[in-house]
Amino acid sequence: MTPWVASFEQLTKVLQARGYAHRTSALKAISRPCVRIEARRAKESRIPIGASKLGGRPDVPPTFTWPGLRSRRPLSFIAQIDLRELAGEYEPPRLPTSGKLLFFCDPLSGGARGRLKSWVIHLPNRGSRLRRLPGPEDAAGTPSTDILEPCKVTFRRALSFPPLPPFPCSEGEAEWYMEQLSVRPNAGSHQMFGIPGTLQPTRDERHCLLLQVDSDPELNLRWGDQGRLFFWITKPALEKAGFEKAWATIQE
Repeated sequence: MTPWVASFEQLTKVLQARGYAHRTSALKAISRPCVRIEARRAKESRIPIGASKLGGRPDVPPTFTWPGLRSRRPLSFIAQIDLRELAGEYEPPRLPTSGKLLFFCDPLSGGARGRLKSWVIHLPNRGSRLRRLPGPEDAAGTPSTDILEPCKVTFRRALSFPPLPPFPCSEGEAEWYMEQLSVRPNAGSHQMFGIPGTLQPTRDERHCLLLQVDSDPELNLRWGDQGRLFFWITKPALEKAGFEKAWATIQE
């Protein structure tokens, strides 16, 4: 798993210990807050109804319709985020502090500009009893949307950094940066918000990272050739909680 720096105080101590104290101001300036997602596989029965998780089955109201079912190409369930759990770690402008975010996509559906068929929905807490909804089955009776085993998650406040050092530095400094601050491929680097661990050039600055799910050997999860799944949203849409405007991409 990629190391994470939790605070400016920790960053300062780490840099001083390595003899890189002269880089403190520059690294603080380029860092962005994010929420680290620590995931571990678990039996679905051990994850409370409505709790945050990766994979498994979504917890939804009785009237919920699985996205893509009507077009006969149901989307795969990726994640469920309880915003009450998240609120204590990170509070972007106007992000709801209650309800749940559900993330779905079809990882094989690349379309215009590499965007996948995807769907993000905010389910407010309105007293409806939630049920754990199994995914649609294919002709053989096998769930056709299960690509990620159920995982319990824990949120941790952290700092995120660009994938490469944004300033001239020695070979030793660059190696340390890549090992300690950059997000390495296939390392289980799951996060919300902050600087994405893009393996290709960073996207438009007007786009915000909403969720990043990495290839992760410990979860038996792989996106193509050690790639990552990203859910994006524009800053105006995020400020208005317009999650229906989010989209997904995979970078390998």
